[in-house]
Amino acid sequence: MSGIFPTFEEIKGGYCVYDKSGAYKGEDDYGTPIFGRRLSQTVSIDHGYYKKYIAIDIVLSRQMKQVGFRYGYEEKRRSRQYEFSESGYAQMLADIKKDLEYDAEQIKKLLADLERSNKNAE
Repeated sequence: MSGIFPTFEEIKGGYCVYDKSGAYKGEDDYGTPIFGRRLSQTVSIDHGYYKKYIAIDIVLSRQMKQVGFRYGYEEKRRSRQYEFSESGYAQMLADIKKDLEYDAEQIKKLLADLERSNKNAE
């Protein structure tokens, strides 16, 4: 992996893709815990380092086939689903870029106002 985001080919090959643990469903006859399988997988962004800022899921069908992408922040995902393809992944990355640019603008405003407030307090 050369950058922060894995490429579609790396994702398709299973690089940095992890199954999510499902809900606890009790124990089997031998006392082994049973967990339901979630219909999504997690794509690790730079080995999880940027999870606070961006998170990508792979949406699975009921047959556990990869059908799409979804992204968001921490545990809050956007409702839009992108096709599980190179073009779908590229469209999602373009939308992520727009969201991060907007967030950067808002953070700059907040930092500038904090700087102004600190100067007034002195």
